[in-house]
Amino acid sequence: MISFSALPLLGACQYWARPDVPKPAREDANDDMRMGSAGHRCLELEIRREFYSVVEIAEEFGVAPADIPDLEAAVAEGVAFIRENRRPDWQAERAYCIDFESRHAKRLPLGEYHRDYRACPPGYTPGTLDLVWEEIPAKCVGVLDWKFGFGGHVDKAFENLQLGAQALAAARAHGCEQALVVVAHVKPEGVQLSEVLFDEEALEGIRQKILALHAAIRTAEPRPGPHCTERWCPVVVTCPETQQLIAPLALLLPGLARAVRPTLEIQTLEEASAMVDYVELAKGWVKAAEQKLHEVADARGGIPRPGGRTYHRIEQTTETADLTVPGAIERLESLGLADKIQKTVPWKGLGKAAPEAREALRAVGALKKGKRVVYDE
Repeated sequence: MISFSALPLLGACQYWARPDVPKPAREDANDDMRMGSAGHRCLELEIRREFYSVVEIAEEFGVAPADIPDLEAAVAEGVAFIRENRRPDWQAERAYCIDFESRHAKRLPLGEYHRDYRACPPGYTPGTLDLVWEEIPAKCVGVLDWKFGFGGHVDKAFENLQLGAQALAAARAHGCEQALVVVAHVKPEGVQLSEVLFDEEALEGIRQKILALHAAIRTAEPRPGPHCTERWCPVVVTCPETQQLIAPLALLLPGLARAVRPTLEIQTLEEASAMVDYVELAKGWVKAAEQKLHEVADARGGIPRPGGRTYHRIEQTTETADLTVPGAIERLESLGLADKIQKTVPWKGLGKAAPEAREALRAVGALKKGKRVVYDE
């Protein structure tokens, strides 16, 4: 079943959705996904005025202990936003489904577990909206989508079909002509909002695009790109294009190919041992490939990428703390941060206290500026 959240991936490649393509077992969530899920849960309970503990929810979702301060800081910003803007008609975590052919949409009943879509009728596409309200009764429905900015690929607002499908489903289910979609980027530094109003014409355009994508599924071929990993493609390991991309690695050590391809599934200890060698070779190959890309990017002024992006050299200014400067440690202790400081200052681990700590150290000349070079889009 394709849900709203899978539509951005469908927009980039339809091959994975073909009914004849095997779907391996889903991988465990990565660190960014765990952080985002825990943050969503905290804000859901805040909207419902229920008691919760950020630390307990973080542990429930498997958030790494070192990441909890950042999560706490981001959730605090989200809570402040909620308490300042709360409306009595806000509804958190509401599931909807829509038949894009007939345009019929409805709310789904609460399931037994998170994202339980068993009540979704055949032919309908389900999804859960973070926050829904009627901006203008019977005319415009409001939809808010939390985006926790921990991942390397956090959507810019409205660049994917998930938000469009949410807007369309909510508008149809509430009998409205328009949908106001608000994206709230929640970070330890604060909440940034962007919004767009979808009118009837825009909603119909989204519906037509999704119908065209569904029609292309049965004959779709793989279309590799950044979405393979950024959108967590469910068949990235078994996709023939993926196998073709890793083929050069197998040439580095003949014999490994038979042990670890074509599915990369490990069944025996011998295969596992071969995979260890394969991974080490892969790391070396990727490092060499990155170096070559850096050379090309420098020589050509960047490498054009899909969506108007450019992979290029970026020079960044860094600040590190010099705790040997007289008064530096005392300044941090006065802020109650002594228990978090050892030989270095972990900016990320300080969460909301990081800016204050920087200013305190800057005041006594205990910040050293440096530079580093990264390559990114």
